[in-house]
Amino acid sequence: MSIRKNAIQEAIDFGIDVTLLYKSIKLSPTERLEIHRQMLELLEESRKNLQRIGRPYYCKGKIVS
Repeated sequence: MSIRKNAIQEAIDFGIDVTLLYKSIKLSPTERLEIHRQMLELLEESRKNLQRIGRPYYCKGKIVS
C-alpha cells in the first residue's frame, strides 16, 4: 500500500468522510469557486437577517450584536 493510500485509510479510520473530498476533487476550479460564492452569499444574507431582527451573531470569533 502506498503512503497516499495509508493516509487516506488513516483519515477514514479517524472518521473523516473522504467521499466529500473525492466529490470536490471531481469539480472544476470554476465549479468550486461558484459553490464558495453561493455559500458566502448565504452567510451574508443570514448575517443581515440576524442584524435586522437584533440577534447577536459571530464575526471573526467575536459576538456582534
